[in-house]
Amino acid sequence: MSSTYYTERSRKRAREDEVDSHDRRGHFSGDGERYRGGGGSHGPARGGYDTCDSGGRVEGGRGGVVGVRAGRGRPRQTLEDRRRERLDRHDLVVSREVDKYGEKMTKIGRTGKSTNFLANYFVLEKRTDWAIYHYRVDFLPAEKETRIKKKLFREHEGFFGAYIFDGSSLYLSYRLSPDPMILCSIRDDKEKVEFSVRLVAELAPTDVMYLQIYNILVRKCLEFMDLEELGRHFYDRHQAIKIEAHRLELWPGYKTSMRNHEHNILLGVEITHKVLRTDNCLHVMERLRGGQNYQHAIKEELVGSIVMTHYNRKTYRVDDIDWDNSPGSTFDMKGHGTVTFADYFAKKYGLRCTDMLQPMLVSRPKKRDFHRGQTGPVLLVPEFCQMTGLTDEMRSNFQLMKSLTGYLHVSPDRRVEAVKKFMARLKQAPGVKEELSRWGLKFNDNLVQVKGRVVDREMIMFGQNQHEAASGRADWNAAFRNHEMASSVPLENWAVIVPQRDAQAIDEFISAMQRVGEPIRFRVSRPREVIRIPDIRIPTYLTAIDKAMSNQKGKLQMIFIVLPRQVTDIYAAVKKRCAVDFSIPSQCFISKNAHNPRGLMSIATKVVVQVNAKLGGEPWFVQIPLKKLMIVGFDVYHCGKRKGASVGAMVATTHETQAKYYSTVSFHNSKEELSSNLCADMMKCMYAFQKVNKDLPDRIIMYRDGVGEGQLNFVFETEIRQIKQAMNQVYTASGKALPKFSFIVVTKKINTRIFAQLGNGRIGNPEAGTIVDDVITLPERFDFYLISQFSRQGTVSPASYNVLCDSQGLDADKIQRLTYKLCHMYFNWSGTVTVPAPCQYAHKLAYLTGVALQGNSASEGLSHLLHFL
Repeated sequence: MSSTYYTERSRKRAREDEVDSHDRRGHFSGDGERYRGGGGSHGPARGGYDTCDSGGRVEGGRGGVVGVRAGRGRPRQTLEDRRRERLDRHDLVVSREVDKYGEKMTKIGRTGKSTNFLANYFVLEKRTDWAIYHYRVDFLPAEKETRIKKKLFREHEGFFGAYIFDGSSLYLSYRLSPDPMILCSIRDDKEKVEFSVRLVAELAPTDVMYLQIYNILVRKCLEFMDLEELGRHFYDRHQAIKIEAHRLELWPGYKTSMRNHEHNILLGVEITHKVLRTDNCLHVMERLRGGQNYQHAIKEELVGSIVMTHYNRKTYRVDDIDWDNSPGSTFDMKGHGTVTFADYFAKKYGLRCTDMLQPMLVSRPKKRDFHRGQTGPVLLVPEFCQMTGLTDEMRSNFQLMKSLTGYLHVSPDRRVEAVKKFMARLKQAPGVKEELSRWGLKFNDNLVQVKGRVVDREMIMFGQNQHEAASGRADWNAAFRNHEMASSVPLENWAVIVPQRDAQAIDEFISAMQRVGEPIRFRVSRPREVIRIPDIRIPTYLTAIDKAMSNQKGKLQMIFIVLPRQVTDIYAAVKKRCAVDFSIPSQCFISKNAHNPRGLMSIATKVVVQVNAKLGGEPWFVQIPLKKLMIVGFDVYHCGKRKGASVGAMVATTHETQAKYYSTVSFHNSKEELSSNLCADMMKCMYAFQKVNKDLPDRIIMYRDGVGEGQLNFVFETEIRQIKQAMNQVYTASGKALPKFSFIVVTKKINTRIFAQLGNGRIGNPEAGTIVDDVITLPERFDFYLISQFSRQGTVSPASYNVLCDSQGLDADKIQRLTYKLCHMYFNWSGTVTVPAPCQYAHKLAYLTGVALQGNSASEGLSHLLHFL
């Protein structure tokens, strides 16, 4: 079968073409992914394909075999296009307000115990008069080809010293004289070319290009360290850790970022590991090929995974399987005629395909690939692709995960040591000192010192006006020995579905639930019906659910379902049947937990608390003094293994205790559709609050999770505006003044780490309730870091909070403290969670909808219950 494709290339040459910066050995290749020039004609002609030229050099591409691109090469970008792209990438959104005198409003809180910490950042030191100047370069006669312009400019590199030039814009760390400056160069055809260099502006430290230049320099320095670039991070394959018993390799690596923080330019360094498997994708296919529906099984296993190509060690996301193409398929290679994929890889890389019938992997272009002009998919030969990451089966392997813990869950002292070693290695690498000194820069040897605060422990409120402070571990597991739940909904009408072999153990467990429920004011009646099933097949479970619902004729509050183990497909099937088809809460329970007599009462207590929350009870609450307040949490689940819409889940409080919720989900294929859904969902939440309280809220605070890289500007300019429009519509119709509104972006997956200094040089995790709002925060944002959990293993991860919009009139202390309070309100755990409970609930609902409910919404009848807990 024949298909027309063009060959792709490694990024190294592409970076050299895109960013030039002089050093003593020639030109400096910057980061082509993060900084690109002004177009040119790199790509193929219309209807043509990128191919090897007579010198063997290849234009464009990413290192495999790529689909056809439309148009004439790379689309030309305007300066505004590139500015916007860099703006999005750095999420540079100014949200910090200024007072009437133009001074930035303070975002530093004052309550709590002041404490000194370390953070995983290094100060970039520079001259006091150091600056970056932007110059425009114009050629006469005009030259369209960017590479030719760079070549002509390079003739004067000895004069300019350290520079970055993209074909039209020049960046220097000093000011030229005279201005403008006129220079001449000679083309290869001996024609004289004159060009002028004219000052445009001195860049401000918050300008995206200012940040971009720093990151280009850092990545150049990392290249001196002989590290392997995989994706956006760098790894040391020479220090690979082999775990042969499980056919795994761990490559230690580093995540780095350079940015203008409150007082200095800081380099952030976080250690990471790339998990590689020694099997390739063809091995996976062969293992699954014997089954009945093997194509579906292969797709389920591979789609959504990240693979690394053997020949150039680049990583790709597998988006599909192309069953119509194979290594024996052909494509037109310019200058070489029609060749097969197998022949191409044999001649180019010396790789031989052992299975000529294996289907091809498909990797579709990402947003940044479209900017480069790549509009077609990359086709990859499975045999040449190494698997990365851990499978679900591996994650459930206790021995494997235990062996990985020492590498992946690094203690604070070991993490600090590793980060310091990185800086020492960076500064000792040949070429790094020279490169930085030419720019007048150097790194400080020490981790940055940060002043933060530890706020007081929160008081947890229970029934009968009883209360108890959270422990030093930020939990209250033992509280239910002495306190009642704040409010309860008795479990009176329920059914149990249990495998026959576990029936006796579950009967004893129900008795344990009754015993623990009584002192905490939760009445558990004997179930109306117990259905013992003969096997654990999905149809058997579904039939039992149907039978229970039919027999009880709508009287049931809940169905309690006993599963043999953590089986995803059974769990998904029963959850969908209950939540979507029958609009009834369900509680799944793993049978082995009922066979543990020593921990039976503790497990029963946790189940009782969870069941009460699902039925509409309030296990506990914290005191939040703001009245008529609705708190909203939102998160997104992207299903990596299937095409189609992503799931957005919104959860909003409806009661004064902030312990009862309304929830809704929607589906989107684009950020514009997501924004539209947000408005509709927010309107549903406002009406739900109104229905319960007979009035709309006076205050609304929204915690927005699920904001991906580069989306912050869209959220700031579009989502918030549309949400305000929705509020205006609802409140105008009700004849009520608009509410005070805050919009806070929550980010969990960050690279910032904060370390406590324990004395005598010892390093540990900070206490729960630690807040940092200076030094490592960003000057253009109203932001802070919060560590809300006590970590027993590894290094604790803070969450980042960015207040994009605020009309509450609350100072930094109150917003920070409210956020910490809400981290105590997740009823699936008697302790704090990483993010505010509304966000955690939204995450749980989005995940349940995308995975277990298979993209179906739960019945509207469950919207006022935490059925997804």
